[in-house]
Amino acid sequence: AASQRFGQWNWSVVSSSLGGESACIAQWRQEELTSEATGRLERALSYACEHIDCTPLQPGGARHFPNNVVAHADWAFDRYLAWRMETSDEAPEDACDFNG
Repeated sequence: AASQRFGQWNWSVVSSSLGGESACIAQWRQEELTSEATGRLERALSYACEHIDCTPLQPGGARHFPNNVVAHADWAFDRYLAWRMETSDEAPEDACDFNG
């Protein structure tokens, strides 16, 4: 899988060599997060959830656990990328954008 980090942002597009599908994931893992990075991830997660249904991330939801910003961001970013790819003709690298 190939990964591309977008400068200061905390997310990337990972392209699978099997089938050519792309996923948008949180770049940093939980143990690497600073408070600034956590804030950026939380803002990006909030932005993604303005456009997709993030109900599964809520307490009692199917994707609530593990209950941390990286796991929630991985799930939401990937769903957001799929939504953007369905609704536009953007490249995955452009679609994996959460308005800073």
